[in-house]
Amino acid sequence: MKGIILSGMPAVGKTTIANSLCKEFGIKYYSGGDMLKEIAKEEGFSISGLDWWDNNDGMKFLANRMQDSSFDKLVDQRLMDLLNQGDVVLTSYTLPWLTSNGISIWLEASKENRSIRLRSRDTVSLEESTKIVNERDTKNQQIYEKLYSMKLGTDLSVFDIIIDTNDMNINQVCKSVISSINESL
Repeated sequence: MKGIILSGMPAVGKTTIANSLCKEFGIKYYSGGDMLKEIAKEEGFSISGLDWWDNNDGMKFLANRMQDSSFDKLVDQRLMDLLNQGDVVLTSYTLPWLTSNGISIWLEASKENRSIRLRSRDTVSLEESTKIVNERDTKNQQIYEKLYSMKLGTDLSVFDIIIDTNDMNINQVCKSVISSINESL
């Protein structure tokens, strides 16, 4: 099976969908975000919890990435190597712009819906989750614009499948993604 690349802005549900795809298709999952966390750990950052990206250490590492693109380039190369082997689900902001190998899927959701999802996941206030989503969106867009001249979240022309998740629950999103993948095989 070709590799599957899930992309979308922060807190859209990439990890949840990736885990469902692994079960459905019997393939492995690799997270670009988890690979970045491993690099952050090697750089001396304290990594803890699923909400690490949203806490002070995660935001500090994000600021470091804005100054030093080597972290992101290393992750992208590792993900590309895995994608070329096939039988994988990857979550990545960048791979759909870097390769046409695999099936690339964009998960779309409004900032409001992503803030609500992040609030539920990280158990923070809606005000705090909205602030986090806005900051992560802006910084990720700046990093990838600088690194690859890509328009994260606005130029979706590189995707094979685009799914608007705004009016769906997680089960509906999973079914839609699986159906779309089966149709493209």
